[in-house]
Amino acid sequence: MRKMYPAFGYYGIDVSGKLIEKANVKVKGVSFKTHSILEPPYFDGKKFDAVFCSAVTPIFDDIENVIKCILTATKPGSRVYINSVFNPYPVDALILYRTNPDEPWQRGQNRISQKTVNEILEPIVTSYTWHVHKMPFGLPKQEDLMRGWTMKTEDDPYQRVNGIGLIYDASIVEIVI
Repeated sequence: MRKMYPAFGYYGIDVSGKLIEKANVKVKGVSFKTHSILEPPYFDGKKFDAVFCSAVTPIFDDIENVIKCILTATKPGSRVYINSVFNPYPVDALILYRTNPDEPWQRGQNRISQKTVNEILEPIVTSYTWHVHKMPFGLPKQEDLMRGWTMKTEDDPYQRVNGIGLIYDASIVEIVI
């Protein structure tokens, strides 16, 4: 993206300081900082033309608050892209899991429906569009079974699956403010 638009400023946040450290080493020309998505403003109140949020929403039980926090960082006429695992069926699921009976229950695999997101967005944004994101290549099974991998199914050679047996596709909701 920086090669296509070198005059633009690029910013990134994550609640994990370790991930921010890695990002600072691997990605040059971006201002990163440790910050929670639930605590706007993000960069001294800057407003952005485009905001991208990827693979974050499944850890939250209150998706409405997350969306409203993201929208506070945008200028009128801007776009927000949220890439996540949204349920195409009208069912919301808050999921707890553990990989060992001696470990505490964890979050991170919630499935909020597109219907719920639609109901949140309709009164507060100009428009929004859903895009299915099919995996274009295979991913091997990981040691951490909650990190998805792909398997071949009748309908999809690269169907995503994870260690709790969820078969899923990712979606991107493109929001126009």
